Amino acid sequence: MRSLIIILTLLVDVGCTTKTKHYEIKVLHNYIENNEIERHENKLDNNVLYLFFLSGFKDDIIEINYDNISLKENSVSTDESLGKATTIVFNKSAITNIKIKVSNGPELVFNPFEFDSNKMGIYFNGDTLICQPFRYAPTFE
Repeated sequence: MRSLIIILTLLVDVGCTTKTKHYEIKVLHNYIENNEIERHENKLDNNVLYLFFLSGFKDDIIEINYDNISLKENSVSTDESLGKATTIVFNKSAITNIKIKVSNGPELVFNPFEFDSNKMGIYFNGDTLICQPFRYAPTFE
């Protein structure tokens, strides 16, 4: 009986453990250059912050915290044919700092008012999670 309890305890501990993703973090202020011109700009609200999660995500859990609000997206993966995993939209005027964690990794923290753009790309380049603004809205076709 005692060994059964130990085995069940181990199974519960293993089942409750989440995989931690190890990565560095970097916030860049130069624009992600894309070939889009301003054709989509008039469709985007300047009071809204667009977070485009791009490359490098594979069944990840994305946790976003801002102004005492938490948001969690499970099983986020990049669609390689589009180069996009997901898009999350916020009311920009209500946010002071955004904290993003991917699969229990380190927090990427940035203030959206530090940028001239309200369109941010969040992506992995190797083992680094990068936050970088877009000059023009990206398209995914």
